[in-house]
Amino acid sequence: MDRADGIQHFLEKEVQKLTECFRESLADYVNSHTADIMQELQSSFVQAYKKAEQQEKAERIAYIQFTQSRCDALLRQPFYRVELFDKSLYKDGLLCDSPLETEWMYRIFFQYCDTLTGQAKRYISQIDAVCLERIQFAGLSTCRRLMEYLLNRAMKDISKTEEYKKLRDKTAFYVSSYRGNFSVIYVKDNRIDWWREMLNGILQY
Repeated sequence: MDRADGIQHFLEKEVQKLTECFRESLADYVNSHTADIMQELQSSFVQAYKKAEQQEKAERIAYIQFTQSRCDALLRQPFYRVELFDKSLYKDGLLCDSPLETEWMYRIFFQYCDTLTGQAKRYISQIDAVCLERIQFAGLSTCRRLMEYLLNRAMKDISKTEEYKKLRDKTAFYVSSYRGNFSVIYVKDNRIDWWREMLNGILQY
C-alpha cells in the first residue's frame, strides 16, 4: 500500500469512526451537564472581568473574546481563554486574559488526539505529523462550533451578572481563533436589557 492509499484507508477506516465517537462524547457530556457548563462559562466571564477591574482596566472593555489557540491544543495544553480588549482590539488593545473553565472539553479532545496518534502508528511511513495535525485541526473546528452554541445559550446567565451590567453599551462578545476569524455571539444593548428586566418584573408580579 503506497502513502496515498494508506492515508485514504486511515481516513475511512479509523478517523471516521473515531471522529464520530469524539462528537458523541462531546454531545453526551453537554446533554448530561448543561447546567454545570452554563455556570462555568458565566464564572469564567466574571473572573475575567474582576481581573480587569483589579487592574483598573474594566471601564475600557469594548470586546470580550473567547479565544481558541490551536498551538496550545497541539501542545496538549488548555486551549481556550477569555480575552478582554479595548477599542484598539488586536492593535495593543489586550487589557487582560483569564482561563476558560472547559476542562471537560480538553479531556475529551486530548483523548481523541491520543487515540488518533496510537492508531496512526499502525501506518508506518504513511501517516506523518502534518497529516495528524490537519485531522486534529478538524476536531478543533468541532470544538469551536460547540463553544459558539454553548456561549449563545450562556449569554442568558451572563447577562444577569453584576459584571455584565457594568459593561458599556455595545460591548461585543465573540468566539475566535487566536487573532483570526471570529463569530459575534452577542452585543450588549442597554435598551433591550432594560425592556427585558421590565418584562421579567411584570411576569414575576
